[in-house]
Amino acid sequence: GLVGIGTDSPAQLLQVKGLSGLEASNSTNYWAQYCHTDNTYRINYNSSGTDEVTITSDGAITAPYQPAFQAHPASNQNNFAIDGYVTVIWGTERFDQGGDFASNTFTAPVAGRYQLNVFLEYIALDTAAAYYITAIVTSNRTYYFNLDPNFSVDMNYWPAECSILADMDASDTAYVQVYQSGGTAQTDIGANSNFSGFLAC
Repeated sequence: GLVGIGTDSPAQLLQVKGLSGLEASNSTNYWAQYCHTDNTYRINYNSSGTDEVTITSDGAITAPYQPAFQAHPASNQNNFAIDGYVTVIWGTERFDQGGDFASNTFTAPVAGRYQLNVFLEYIALDTAAAYYITAIVTSNRTYYFNLDPNFSVDMNYWPAECSILADMDASDTAYVQVYQSGGTAQTDIGANSNFSGFLAC
């Protein structure tokens, strides 16, 4: 019942609006597929009319509600402490699609596999340190990336890049920590550092 073609009289379950699109709805949710004059296919599942998925005629797919974020420090994090894990401070959000990043931490809104990436700009790397650790800490496990600063002199700048496809449950968290073993508390985390991630699947 309530199937309409070329008319909006049914108002629920299915409607065909000529050549411009197809939509179906019920009393609580709204689902639509549109084939507009720009040859774009759109799907939405709420009464606001906002498209959750858009597919262009070239095959490009965008999902503006897909969780994604990128953050960077507002300034250098200077002389971080040695011989203990220190949380990296991400003072500025470049973007936060879904509003899931706050207080230096990403919180997964749904269960899935998340691509997490961190780039750290170490400044004044101390060769007297036994090692440095850059860690992506998630609720399920911690991913460690080690550096042995076995150089002849302290390094003014040194990059540390880490990426992982991490399994996360809904409400699991992810953040970044660093650890310097021994040496002097002289190393900074530069403002060019960044932390990013998105729901991959």
